[in-house]
Amino acid sequence: MRSNADFAAAIDLHEQGCVSEAIAIYDELLAIKRTANCLLARGLAALHLGDVPNAISFLLEASLQEPQRLEILTGLGDAYVANSQLDQAANYFQRAVSLEPNLIAIWQKLAHLHSQLGQVEQSMAAWLRVVQLDPGSIGAYRKLAEYLQAYKRHAEAEQILLKALEQDPESTLILHDLGVLLQGQKRFREAAEYFDRCTRVDVSQAGAWCNLGACYHDLQRHEQAEAALQQAVRLEDRFAGAHFNLGNLYRDMGQHDRAMTHYLRAIELEPQNASFRLNAVTVLNSLGRFEEAAEQCRVLISQDPDCAKAYYNLFTFNAESVTDEEAEQLKVRMKSWTLSDEERSSAYFSLGKRSDRLKKYDEAFEYFAEANRLSPRRTRFDENQLRSNLDRLIEVFSGQSAEFWDRRGSETEQPIFILGLPRSGSTLVDQILTSHPLVSGAGEFDGMRFLINNFLNKAFQRSGQEELKYPYSIRELTQSLVSELSEAYLQRMHGVAGNTFRITDKMPNNAFQLGLISLLFPRATVIYTWRDPRDIGLSCYFQNFTSFHEFSYDLRNIGKFIREHVRVMQEWRTSLPIQIYDVVYEKLVASQEEQTRRLIVDVCGLPWDERCLDFHQNKRAVHTASLWQVRQPLYAGSVGKWKKYASHLQPLLDELGELVEDQAAA
Repeated sequence: MRSNADFAAAIDLHEQGCVSEAIAIYDELLAIKRTANCLLARGLAALHLGDVPNAISFLLEASLQEPQRLEILTGLGDAYVANSQLDQAANYFQRAVSLEPNLIAIWQKLAHLHSQLGQVEQSMAAWLRVVQLDPGSIGAYRKLAEYLQAYKRHAEAEQILLKALEQDPESTLILHDLGVLLQGQKRFREAAEYFDRCTRVDVSQAGAWCNLGACYHDLQRHEQAEAALQQAVRLEDRFAGAHFNLGNLYRDMGQHDRAMTHYLRAIELEPQNASFRLNAVTVLNSLGRFEEAAEQCRVLISQDPDCAKAYYNLFTFNAESVTDEEAEQLKVRMKSWTLSDEERSSAYFSLGKRSDRLKKYDEAFEYFAEANRLSPRRTRFDENQLRSNLDRLIEVFSGQSAEFWDRRGSETEQPIFILGLPRSGSTLVDQILTSHPLVSGAGEFDGMRFLINNFLNKAFQRSGQEELKYPYSIRELTQSLVSELSEAYLQRMHGVAGNTFRITDKMPNNAFQLGLISLLFPRATVIYTWRDPRDIGLSCYFQNFTSFHEFSYDLRNIGKFIREHVRVMQEWRTSLPIQIYDVVYEKLVASQEEQTRRLIVDVCGLPWDERCLDFHQNKRAVHTASLWQVRQPLYAGSVGKWKKYASHLQPLLDELGELVEDQAAA
């Protein structure tokens, strides 16, 4: 007859991993007497072998004899987890911790279970209990912070991670987590500090170097960004994300060949990553390598037939190569897609571009109207806020005395500021000028915004006092600060475009900052591009801008924005001490050589160069919405294009009002 010694021997076999032999003894003992001890052991053995139904059966029978026994409750919890019965599992684990509140392992299991069940608050409460029981449990802090972040409770997540850091100030895991958390909130300076600390604790942390480089990139500290990202790929050459970030950095630094090298390496390492190919497509398009870009788009579509951005790039910049089959495929996919409004909007823009090229104007407008209706940026335009902002600029700069303008900035003539409404011809003028060997281009350069955010709004950011906010902060400018601002702008521009004889800055919204430009660069050349406002409005409505320009998704808003833009420029012409040269798109198209000579020789004071007539051969990268158009020879097809869509444009025409009459009289 089996005895207690046999049960002890079975337990030993079980613990040594001889589970089948232990089960044989358990079964003999159970045939004699079904004790709770033996039922528990038999149930755990069954669970060990994956025999979940029998495990649950034995453990439930044991619980009838000893319903408050801890080992039985936790065993049942584990068995129900194995059987995917999570509610029951959570119930048994909860009963276990109610008996013994300090069981860290069970609280961890409860935390995971509540998370799987979507019970967020209960999961976080369980992780918090783990942290309270074991303050040194870095993993528990990280899990709790992870859940808090997932539910947008970033401030609480930050506090939890800071508490973890108090426990272990050199934990690379916590330092990295804090960096990622702050980076996601665009708190790049603080994030960079944590990533930097992480690399100081352990120089081999490739992920921290990569994220540090990305933060420096966002902070426009390009040299430091490059050094950090290069360190990441030195440590781990197969780190696709680091190559991708290097590609983004070199793209923004204007080093497009180097950007493509790293994009292609990232694609080689992770060929299914859509973001890698899409960014490569962006650079290829900006370089005018449209066929290569189209090839990458088609690879993307073959990998993911629902990739709306791939269709948009293909249909926008390589429309002539789009087949009827591809157009039909997009229409079919749209019917079955579960897309966000933004993705659906992008798809409608794609179809609109193609129909426009095919001269199916009514069909094209229907597509564009739906694209704009769906865009999430449509509702972000605030006419009153725009007018208020512009009124403040006019109030500050128009009311200044001659003494104010005597505070001279740089005497350099190097910058050429190309201002104008979006789609007014500013990219064309920029391409013409940068075809000249003495001119380089900074593109849509953020120099003025950089000065405002990092210098002119500094006191406001510290104090929150409105009277210290730009443009009011201009009133407190000293001569030394004016000099510092102009020098900071030039250094930043040279980092993007080199230090050539003349450099273009074609940020269109610099029109609103012309007062600041006049103060900092009184000898700069200022060129204002203009075009029939009806064509400007139509072109804006047909363009899926990647950022800014929230006004462009509604015809009435477009008209309102144009009127405000014209109002500001009229004020600047009468109140600012800087000369503004006009370049009218229609005149440039009608008399290309005459107008180009005027632009190069008379306006910019440069020697004539025939290459400026062949601007479409210019190999420099173009990053604006006009990147396809400026790769084509000048033609009159875009002049008066609004007439083809006139029956759809009444809201725009109503808002433009007298501007249309002025254009007709011109």
